[in-house]
Amino acid sequence: MKFSRNGIKTFALFAMLLNHFARGFLPYGSAAYKVCTYTGYFTAITMIYFLVEGYSHTKNVKKYALRLFLCGVLSQIPYSLYFGDDWIMPNMMFTLFLCLCLCALYHRVGNKGLKTAGITLVFGACMFCDWSIMAPFFTLTFLYAGDGTIKKETAFALNTAFYSLMFFLFSQKGAFSPADAVFRALPLVFAAHILLYRYDGSKHSQSNFVKRAFYLFYPAHLTVLLLMKTLIK
Repeated sequence: MKFSRNGIKTFALFAMLLNHFARGFLPYGSAAYKVCTYTGYFTAITMIYFLVEGYSHTKNVKKYALRLFLCGVLSQIPYSLYFGDDWIMPNMMFTLFLCLCLCALYHRVGNKGLKTAGITLVFGACMFCDWSIMAPFFTLTFLYAGDGTIKKETAFALNTAFYSLMFFLFSQKGAFSPADAVFRALPLVFAAHILLYRYDGSKHSQSNFVKRAFYLFYPAHLTVLLLMKTLIK
């Protein structure tokens, strides 16, 4: 069975919703919490994959970047309030905005020194955002891979290994277990299978409504979850 880009993105949004719901409503460390949060790890690498693909097809990179940035602005207050009053980390839309800037640097800056400096700045900025340096790392590997299947397979393998390494290095002492690392990495492996072998390369819908819906879902679902959390308290 093959899936369209919109179909895969819809599942990715659902996986993200499960992750965010679990972090706000389910007991930390419970089986349900782990299943929902780990399922959500499918989303970031999938969205970055489509971001790199979308960059090569978009007619206006500035509008693309503006949409991501404005969506990040709309999402920041509900994001911060939902995940905690002291959670001032910029949300994932800002991360994707920076990753799009990385795509532009990679393709448009010819001077190697300037390109390296720009990429370094993006990595530095992403350290303060959701998914930290993993997001620009994923972006770079997909940019290097281009359209080659073997290179894309290698990129996914590197990304999964890097993600597992970051989890190992930054897990709280005593919280790491080999089984947990495997379960956390499985969504990335699943994403690789879907995107490399089950993605048909089409959108299946070109409507502006669908395009806007994917952007608006992020601030909308955070707002709804925040309202639910507030009412329950």
